[in-house]
Amino acid sequence: MILGVDYGIKRIGLAITDESVGVVLPYKLLENKGLEYIMEEFKKIVEQENVTKIVVGMPLTLRGEFGPKAEEIKIFIENLKGVVSVPVVFIDERFSSRLADTLGGENSKNRDIGAAMIILENYILHEAAVKAGK
Repeated sequence: MILGVDYGIKRIGLAITDESVGVVLPYKLLENKGLEYIMEEFKKIVEQENVTKIVVGMPLTLRGEFGPKAEEIKIFIENLKGVVSVPVVFIDERFSSRLADTLGGENSKNRDIGAAMIILENYILHEAAVKAGK
């Protein structure tokens, strides 16, 4: 299972997929109650769901650069790598929240989980393109 993450200061949207099936499903919304709480939750999820990889959305600027929000996500990723035993990678998440809004994510819960689904779908598509040599 691969876990997709849309990290936010208030909430963290999660989506999950079984690599053999390739269907991305909504998983969970975590309230961001601080770093210690979040890291414990991720450890539990990795164990319970047999997660093999975590994909975190990285909010790059329109120029594809790392801005202040991206620096915050980098710190989150480094902390996450310290508590889980699976690879933690990131993928560009520009416009994922806006796209989630168009998919019926008007409320924050749907928006955060929808953005996590889009992040994970983009990762799967990217990996498929790399394998196909494109």
